[in-house]
Amino acid sequence: MLALIFPKLALSEENCPSCEFNWQIGLAVGQTYYESPLSGADDISLPVIPLLEMSYGRFYLKNTTLTYDLYQTETRAFSLKGKHNFDGLYHYANDKGIDGKFAFIMGNFGEPEVEEEPEEKRLSYLAGVEFTQLSTEYNSLFTYSLLNDVTNTHNGFEAEFKWTKIWLSEKFELSTDAVLTYKSDDLFEYYYDSELTGSNVVKKFSVNLAYPLLDNWWLALNYQYQALPGKMTNSPIVDESSLHSYFAGIIVRW
Repeated sequence: MLALIFPKLALSEENCPSCEFNWQIGLAVGQTYYESPLSGADDISLPVIPLLEMSYGRFYLKNTTLTYDLYQTETRAFSLKGKHNFDGLYHYANDKGIDGKFAFIMGNFGEPEVEEEPEEKRLSYLAGVEFTQLSTEYNSLFTYSLLNDVTNTHNGFEAEFKWTKIWLSEKFELSTDAVLTYKSDDLFEYYYDSELTGSNVVKKFSVNLAYPLLDNWWLALNYQYQALPGKMTNSPIVDESSLHSYFAGIIVRW
């Protein structure tokens, strides 16, 4: 069941250069909802989300997030990491409708098709370093990362601290995430036409629950709350001060 909360640890428990290639596909079927911060934009709602995970030695891929462990012990890891910047996905989903929503989940790294709008925000990809510390005493995972735009889109960066607390039993697994993400002015200015007044820190809290039904089948519930910073809420194209997202449904893996 750890694949639902800690897929990297579950898929490649013996992450070493001599490990064999592992892969896993799956589907999350149910109600997925992301609230958009953009003024006048539709919120994102999806009935099905495809899941893809692969590992080989120190490499690990989950959908469009890639990590390579430079150093790893049973409780620590120092890694190179790359991931999509979610701020760009808000614009992409709004421009492209349902087809775009599925495209960004599957990992379309290209630019959106040219439209007649005067300026269209491009997707961006972030890459950098990540340090992970597992505390078995407190059943917690602490993650620190520093990622920079490598697609020459906005040339901004993110610095993030994440604390994951885990509760496991024979009947279910539960985790909570508390996240602080510092985003640079370049990112706010590009994606939100920000006036650059206020805080740069996004605060997130999420709850994740998984209950096993059959082999490789889980009932899953997820809820996330985001408190948006001043440099985002003061933007002329943002009309929200907080965001909510959730998933309720079935996850199956092969």
